[in-house]
Amino acid sequence: MNKKTILALAATGTGLSLVVGTVGVANAATTRPLHSANFVGGVGFNGVSPFTHVLSVLVANGTITQAQSDAIVKEMTTERTAQNSVRVANQAEHQTLIATTLGTDWPTILKRLQAGDSLATIAGSKTNALIAALVAEETAEINKAVTDGRITAAQAATIQANVQARVTARVNATGPMGRMGGFNGGMGRGPGDGTGLRAGGAGGPGSNFGGFRS
Repeated sequence: MNKKTILALAATGTGLSLVVGTVGVANAATTRPLHSANFVGGVGFNGVSPFTHVLSVLVANGTITQAQSDAIVKEMTTERTAQNSVRVANQAEHQTLIATTLGTDWPTILKRLQAGDSLATIAGSKTNALIAALVAEETAEINKAVTDGRITAAQAATIQANVQARVTARVNATGPMGRMGGFNGGMGRGPGDGTGLRAGGAGGPGSNFGGFRS
């Protein structure tokens, strides 16, 4: 089964892509049909994810074979692992950018963020330089998304129009550390970033773009 077929099948039924975070490994023990009432949110009472449940129903109905179900799970798991790797790498680059701009190290910055300081407070006289660096960083990500075909030039222009204001607001913000909205699914923030300036991996055309999320 080729990748295009797998992705098409993954979009079948109840929107499998929405529950990929709970993907489980399909096997003979988890392919029995289960009633939808057994599931609350993203986790099933029986310990079987909605993703696995839908695949098992498709297998039981003859829509796909067990081999195809296994291939879908494998492909989605591989894709998720790849996205996680990109997110971790982007997180490290983001932290390095901030630390280098401020002339300090990331653990020191993170400790102060956790204590409630804003990035502006930490940056002091280097606040404008930090904002400029972060705006340039996001602008580069937006341009790359256009080049990669994940968003259109029109979408990029809309997002870019608000970048300066969003970055400035978050650099000056205090309180609970949130995430800056970007591509749906995010643009490169992993657990423990702590800056409130980045999210997870880039989405595709038609994704929602927004401001900072807490």
